[in-house]
Amino acid sequence: MFKVDSLVTSENIINMLLNDERSKDIDAYIEAYQNGREQGHIIMSFGNKFAYYICEGRRSDSITIYKGDYSMQSISEDAYNHSNNFGRNFDKAVSWLIEELKEEENKNN
Repeated sequence: MFKVDSLVTSENIINMLLNDERSKDIDAYIEAYQNGREQGHIIMSFGNKFAYYICEGRRSDSITIYKGDYSMQSISEDAYNHSNNFGRNFDKAVSWLIEELKEEENKNN
């Protein structure tokens, strides 16, 4: 038995994010999502003002983080049009995500 690679990649990013001191004051929550081959996690602000979808891109094994509007069951069209790819560089993806989350939080406060 095994987990889908995209979900494992997303879980690794989430675990790294949660264990990073730089993320301790970020006010957001995490839930799961699935969009065909892409399975992963969504990070959202408590007001659903922004969403980050974390997975492996459907056409590659690259860490992909989509940024955009929230959609309950899948990736929003807005987020799908704003993809960020990190190859297999987990540290770079987590650092980028922390900076983005802090920036979005500052805009909304």
